[in-house]
Amino acid sequence: MVLVDCKRWKSRVRVGEVLVLASRASDIRAKNPDLELWVSLLSTKGASKNAQILAKYFDIKIETVQNEREYAISLREKMNIGRKEAVRVGLQEERPQVVRINKSK
Repeated sequence: MVLVDCKRWKSRVRVGEVLVLASRASDIRAKNPDLELWVSLLSTKGASKNAQILAKYFDIKIETVQNEREYAISLREKMNIGRKEAVRVGLQEERPQVVRINKSK
């Protein structure tokens, strides 16, 4: 499962936003202990140094992108989405899950 939080803000992501996402990921993991969860926080301005340290601790990937398309291409390459093997694995699961969180500030 992929959990992505997108921030198209005028300023960098701070510690508070990382903690909120870490809490969401923790809740999902607690209810689904066998679920493999990949957590990413996207920003058009990057993240503060402390936010980066905290994200690393919680295994949250922080990526700076120019737009959504750039991230979609990056994600596709990382997860092999669109390739035969990945599609076959996805179809074998009972219920594929996608979580999308969009917030503007």
